[in-house]
Amino acid sequence: MRVRLLGPVELADANGTPVAIAAPKRRAVLAALALELNHVVPVERLLDLVWDGDPPPRARTALQGHISALRRLGLELVTRDPGYALLGTDADIDLHLFRSLIAQSATAADDRGAAELLGRALTLWRGAPLADLPSAALRDEVGARIVQDRLAALETWAERKVRLAEGRDTVPALSEAVKAEPFREPLIALLVLALHQADRQRDALDLFHRTRELLDAELGVAPGAPLRAAYETVLRGADQQSATQAAAPAQLPRESAGFVGRDAELAGLDTAAAGPRLALIVGPAGVGKTALALRWAHAHAAAFPGGQLFADLRGFSEAGSPVSTASVLAGFLRAMGPADRTIPADLDERVALYRSLLADRRVLVVLDNVRTVGDVLPLLPSGPGCATVVTTRNLLGGLVAREGAAVLRVEALPAEESHALLAHTVGRSRMAAEATAAAELVRLCEGLPLALRVAGARLAMRPAWTVSELVADLSDEQARLSVLTTDDADSGVEAALRLSYRVLPEPAAALFRLLGLHPGTDVDAWTAAALSGQSYAQATRALGDLASAHLLQETSAGRFARHDLVRLYTVRLAERDLTGAERDAAYDRLLDYYLAVTAVAAESVVSRKQLLYRPGASPAAGMPKVADDTVWFRGEVPAIQALIAACADGPLAGRAWRLASNTMPMYFRTEHVDDWVTVSLAGLRAAESSGEAAGRSRLLTDVGMALCERSDFDEAMPYLHRAVGLADDSGSQEIRYLAVSRLAIGQMETGLTEQARDTMKDALGIARELHDLPLQAAVLNNLGHLLNLLGEHREALESADQARLLTAGMPSTHTHLASLATTAEALHALGRPTEAIAHAHEAGRLSHRYGNPAYEALALRLIGQIQRDLGQEAESAESFRQSLGVLAPLGDRTEADAVAALLDDGPTAGG
Repeated sequence: MRVRLLGPVELADANGTPVAIAAPKRRAVLAALALELNHVVPVERLLDLVWDGDPPPRARTALQGHISALRRLGLELVTRDPGYALLGTDADIDLHLFRSLIAQSATAADDRGAAELLGRALTLWRGAPLADLPSAALRDEVGARIVQDRLAALETWAERKVRLAEGRDTVPALSEAVKAEPFREPLIALLVLALHQADRQRDALDLFHRTRELLDAELGVAPGAPLRAAYETVLRGADQQSATQAAAPAQLPRESAGFVGRDAELAGLDTAAAGPRLALIVGPAGVGKTALALRWAHAHAAAFPGGQLFADLRGFSEAGSPVSTASVLAGFLRAMGPADRTIPADLDERVALYRSLLADRRVLVVLDNVRTVGDVLPLLPSGPGCATVVTTRNLLGGLVAREGAAVLRVEALPAEESHALLAHTVGRSRMAAEATAAAELVRLCEGLPLALRVAGARLAMRPAWTVSELVADLSDEQARLSVLTTDDADSGVEAALRLSYRVLPEPAAALFRLLGLHPGTDVDAWTAAALSGQSYAQATRALGDLASAHLLQETSAGRFARHDLVRLYTVRLAERDLTGAERDAAYDRLLDYYLAVTAVAAESVVSRKQLLYRPGASPAAGMPKVADDTVWFRGEVPAIQALIAACADGPLAGRAWRLASNTMPMYFRTEHVDDWVTVSLAGLRAAESSGEAAGRSRLLTDVGMALCERSDFDEAMPYLHRAVGLADDSGSQEIRYLAVSRLAIGQMETGLTEQARDTMKDALGIARELHDLPLQAAVLNNLGHLLNLLGEHREALESADQARLLTAGMPSTHTHLASLATTAEALHALGRPTEAIAHAHEAGRLSHRYGNPAYEALALRLIGQIQRDLGQEAESAESFRQSLGVLAPLGDRTEADAVAALLDDGPTAGG
């Protein structure tokens, strides 16, 4: 299928036959996906584009319908978190083919080849892009940017044709463009020259004079240097090629040896040179931005016969203040010919002279190590034949917004290219001799070229060292940054990070230091606010500043991670710059925050909220309001686990075990049972450190439950028995209830059914003494399940019914979902299939709604068994397959094997 965007949006088959898309919104969805070919477009972005920032309540449903309809037309549309992607090649989308041809033209061997490619690109246009879409965001905003791309291509094509003395061919297209853009001087200058080459000197001169009068009347300005130069060429009756030029400067520094990879980034620079002609290379310290810029600049120097200018602005340097714009301009002007005495002192006059000199030249300008947008703007050439490459650690959004810069993000090198870079310095044979150690060295350097070069230099200068010895030094986290430092101490990884840290705004710098205390892999703004004591808005800005400086990476919406070398630097900062009181206060805030937010997250799945622990006061910055507590919890698990382990010994142990206990409901009946065991054991260590009997009993109970969930029953039972003994010492009936009720479950799972019955009755008695209906419901359901196992189905039904009625107002809780399943099992056994399947369906519906896959899978299994007994073999097999599908990511092999056996036993197995 072919998608046409360069005009009204159309879809055509491989033969070019149009395929009708009647719905305007559907065409808008297709256009939004086609614009980002092979890239995921988030659902929120699609809704914003298609409905102009105001989607109706059912927009998501409508979007899904449009996606399904487009798939039926033969488009390869895939669902990938967090949205959809249209797959295909550049040739499938006229806009991407247009851009591909432009990129190819930038590397053409001569003007003739470039002009042919550009001409092909321009013939793809059928009118105003996206013209028939109802979405103003697409039609007016995105479409306007695409039109600017066409104008840039048209100018480049006309420039090539004029240099070939074939300007007459461009007159119709340029004339039409000038009517639409009467103030675009580069376009008008090209039309003046094209008319001159078409022997239409009078028309060329008339065009110049009309433009001069228009500029004066509307803008109060005179024609710029390129347009004046074209006018003078016509007056002299000379060709465009007759203009003499000063000697071309060649200021590019030499390339670094051993450059590897970066094919995608180099291709991106090719595209930028053909389009906006302004590329912004952005990335963290030491990632190889300058090396990339110089590799591309040297490879394309011949395409800029007017010369190559280079300046290191020292925006991130130990040497002091950045180089001034005036100083850089003076150097550039000298390189292009003017003597010192003719260089103006006034900055604005220098800028004007600089742009005049570059107006009719093809010059490449490379601006390295830039900190701010203000450093760049005066140095941007205005000539249509020039290109600029900027390298920076900061995301200079103003340069993108104001000048349309193309952004190229430079990330760490992949493992294979990292290995190649090391091998260039160390030697392939030396790396091959210790392949395992070499792979570990690559991992420890995290694909950072600076770290790889420093590590390689250490080995190259010390031939007696083995790779394994250097790996051993780097494996020591406390020494790693020191090992990755050069002899002059100013060129290593720590020095590069220090320069980025030194120029941060203070709120961002303060948060960066405190991140050295955060034990997780990533943070969001709420966590950052708790850690730093800042407001949510302040923390959001600080995280944005850190991401802009490439000290953090936004891995998903609102979540920020750091590379391990950056983490080690933050740890060093925290150790060096934070006082003991500051560290203790940060840990206090972080523990209180996680206690508060885990309690809120667990509320939806526990029947008795009083068993959750909360801090004395709510977090000052507030807490997140999330649509799915389970998704939020999974994102925070690494930090919570590490925080509990870090605080398990010492004065914070009491809050650490309470935090571990709060996580239990979020792990119960999920696929993350190994994490549950790990957290519970860390919490038990904290409880034992605190000396609180209640904590020790509760965490012993949690460890036992987690081990039972993992089917390690023999290992679990000693923990559960110890929990009951300590519960008696705790003085808390609630703690005693938890220990006794969970011991009963362990006994039931290990086949000690009569003991389990007695223990459950003890637990029920405790719950009744507490007058706690949710606790009674939990025991009654467990008792009902046990009675089903014993074949006492009427008693089981009575017990489960009581549990179900007691929790009817809490449909998302584990107890209510389990009671529905227990009721269905009892009814099925009693020969009441219609009632049984209704309860099983309700259990499945609620489990799916509230995100409880374990109970959803159980409900589907029960439905399948009842359907089989009713003779509904096809429906039964489908229910079993659905149950297996839900179980697949949970890792519960026992349940999955049981369902698979039921499926295999049926007469429709394999159908």
